[in-house]
Amino acid sequence: MKRRGRLREYLAAAVALLSGPTFLFSEDVVINEVQTANTGTLRDEDGDTSDWIEVLNRGAVPVDLAGWGLSDRADAPMKWRFPAWTLEPGERRLVFASGKDRTNVLDAAVLASPKDVPGLVLWLRAGSAGYSAGDRVPVWPDLSGAGNSATQTVANAQPVWIADALNGRPAVRFAKASAQQLLLPTAGFTGMTSLRDFSIVMVCRWGGQTVSGLFGAWGASQNAHFEINAGGQLRLRVAALDSIRSDGVMAVNAWCQVAGLMNSAGDTPDARLFRDGILRGSMERDPGAAVLVGYTTLAIGNSDSTTRFFDGDIAEVLIFNRALPSVEREAVERHLAVHYGLLYQARPAVPELHANFSLSADGEPLLLTRPDGAQADAVTVPALPGGAAYGRMPDGSGAFAFFAVPTPGATNTAQAYGAPVAPPSFSHERGLYDEPFTLTLSHNDPAADIYCTLDGSQPAATNGLLYAGPLTISTTTVVRAVAVKEGALPTRAVATHTYLFLESVL
Repeated sequence: MKRRGRLREYLAAAVALLSGPTFLFSEDVVINEVQTANTGTLRDEDGDTSDWIEVLNRGAVPVDLAGWGLSDRADAPMKWRFPAWTLEPGERRLVFASGKDRTNVLDAAVLASPKDVPGLVLWLRAGSAGYSAGDRVPVWPDLSGAGNSATQTVANAQPVWIADALNGRPAVRFAKASAQQLLLPTAGFTGMTSLRDFSIVMVCRWGGQTVSGLFGAWGASQNAHFEINAGGQLRLRVAALDSIRSDGVMAVNAWCQVAGLMNSAGDTPDARLFRDGILRGSMERDPGAAVLVGYTTLAIGNSDSTTRFFDGDIAEVLIFNRALPSVEREAVERHLAVHYGLLYQARPAVPELHANFSLSADGEPLLLTRPDGAQADAVTVPALPGGAAYGRMPDGSGAFAFFAVPTPGATNTAQAYGAPVAPPSFSHERGLYDEPFTLTLSHNDPAADIYCTLDGSQPAATNGLLYAGPLTISTTTVVRAVAVKEGALPTRAVATHTYLFLESVL
């Protein structure tokens, strides 16, 4: 932006803030949607449900966001700065208000080795195994430095080393009919004690026989399987986690990358499946203990005892002792795609942006500032109930509304609501009573209706009593009440009072 006439621009900006949205800058970027109590709308690369801010270029020219500021404090408008990133006309950009302060992406071009990613505890690469064509593979050496080499002492159960299996690269061939597998240490496995948090990435070619196990841990009551199931789908199960299956079948005799992640460290435990960089399945559930010392067998080329041996070739196996964030997983997958000449379909390397501040669900100001210090946008975000968002409606306009269905990274097309109403007030405090009394429910908004229940269930316009007058409370009762107003954001803000009468509880 030209610097001549800065005083005129500042004055124009001040007028704009006082008189409403007037497009005075060719660089027209605004705050378009905010969520301050993310309960599952969107996850960041760590698996956390961080709060988020969406900015939108509603202008006609691309805008370089380098040096633009985002803040929750008027006295520090440059609290967090955007990195260099061109926002095209009509494009949106999400910033997680997580306090993590991140602006960079792990670039596959600088990922010379999987060792560049922390947490690597197993790295099997056929090209570094030191065998010749047709050799049996009694030991597949671990390159991670953890010493977790895969071994097999029974000659007939040893897979075979193939010299030119994939674009001039070697692989290890497993024959299902010969029950071939390689075994990893369990109690002696270094760097990882359980499968509660881990990532496995493999480069493989499936020969078509099912069930075909890639990796497994068994011998306990809750086993773990990473395999191609009887239907030809990629499948992951970890201990108490129900099986998750890919949304499509694996291609027979086609080389690909497959990955399975288990994350118990985020807000909600979850497992995910990927093929060639694309998410193919997910599930939210805690996997249970999954402790390695509880298993008798940990295997590559088999997923469970004597029935699920792998049929095909494996060129690479990587195991990390944590669920890799998306930027790290994608960097690993790009590295492998380049090394093996494989198709990789994941998204372009877009950094996950994280501001160095978080937002309060009770409401606070939010400011967007241009590099020259001129304020581009400012909004006072009100208190938001869990799962709701506050955004412009129509999309990109000057008016804000409440959304029950947030739309991060997409056009604001959800139904817009007015502000949620507060819970009703109770005339009597919860507690112990020895005499019946008359309970009055009230609300400071005369347009709000009050619905209540006396059985402990969730009150709503479709459940409970429409409050029409005082209630007589003469025995132990749980009274729950909610206020409902036409056009207001549906709320879960339920007021609950429990009244105990001693004769009914003794």
